[in-house]
Formats: sequence, C-alpha cells, structure tokens
Amino acid sequence: LGTVVGYLGDHEKAERYLKESLKLNESVGNRQRDVHSYSALALTYIQQEQFDKAHEHSEAALQVAQELDMTSLLGLALKLKGVALEGIGRFEDAKQVYMQALDLERELKEEHLIAETLAGLTRVALHNNESDKTIEYVNEIIERLETHSTQGLHEPIRVMLTCYDTLIGEDEDRAKDILQKACNEIKKQLELILDAKLKQSYAQIPTHKRILELGCQ
Repeated sequence: LGTVVGYLGDHEKAERYLKESLKLNESVGNRQRDVHSYSALALTYIQQEQFDKAHEHSEAALQVAQELDMTSLLGLALKLKGVALEGIGRFEDAKQVYMQALDLERELKEEHLIAETLAGLTRVALHNNESDKTIEYVNEIIERLETHSTQGLHEPIRVMLTCYDTLIGEDEDRAKDILQKACNEIKKQLELILDAKLKQSYAQIPTHKRILELGCQ
C-alpha cells in the first residue's frame, strides 16, 4: 500500500505505511521484504527531492539485497542510489553505481530496465558536458522505449525528461516528440486516478510538474 500511495505522490502516507512495514518485517524476521520497503522509501524521498534520506534508504536496500543474494533487486537499489547521489552532487559516484547497475542488467538480460539506467548515465554526462555520450545514450533510450515501452520502469517520466533535456537545443523535433510522450503518459495516469487530492499530488511530483509546465498539448 505504501508503494502505491507513494507512486501517486501521497508521500506522507507512503512514509508512514512503509516505516510500519519495516517494523512488521522485523517482528516476523522477514528481511527479504526489507529490500522492497527500503527501496520504496528511497523512491518516495527521491520524489520529494530529499536526497540525503534517499541515499540512506537506497544504501540500506542495497546492503540487505547483497547480504541475502537477492540479485533481481540489486539493480533497482543501485539505480535509486545513483539518483540520490546525483541529488547530493556526487556525480562521479553516481556514474560508478549506474555502471554497476547496467552491467548487472545486461548480465541478467533485463533489457526492459536498461533505459532507466542509461538515463542516469545521461544525466551524469550532461553534468560533465559530454555531449557525444549524451546523444549516444539518448538514442539507445528512445530505441528501447519504442521496443519495451515503459514496462518495469519506476520513474518513466524522469527517463523521458532526461531525453528532453538532452535533445532540446540539439534536435527540437525529437525533443518535442519525447515531451509529448511524457505528457501523454502523465495524462493517462491522471485519468485513472479518481481521487482529486491524489490527482493533485501525482501532478506535483517534481518531474511530472516540470513536464506539465513545459507545456502539454
């Protein structure tokens, strides 16, 4: 439940439910569920741009996943840690973490998840003014989005916003195309949300808000 309300932007409830789940996991000795709870909390903090807390909880998720050899969840924990490291300005550390996630996803043949990892590497390259790398990454991201859609991505709007930020000023037509895709994705989700407060909270998630402010047709 905490994961769902967090996805919808109700971060206060998400934090409460997820912290309660951690207590429950401890009481029954279910450390495997801790990885899910810590990861969901990290994502909740990322969406609030509380990157120090996001880093703390992604690191906790990563540690438990490594201890329990939960390979399938290591990639998510690494990517969440990467976003948190970006947020606190540690871009080189973020790059190393994203490279680990990418190697793992390629090894596990999780092709549908790679676009999100490449988006992280794109943002690092943007920060470092490595224009050749950013275009190379974005070309692969867009190709993967066309092949796999947004299946399995935890922050598809962040991925598309990364592509837009890379392409704007370089390829206006493709930038507008990816912006419109992001707009359509947000609109589709808003149509599915019946509660007015949850609609508002979903639209106020920073990446969603920025896309909407950039202009949706």
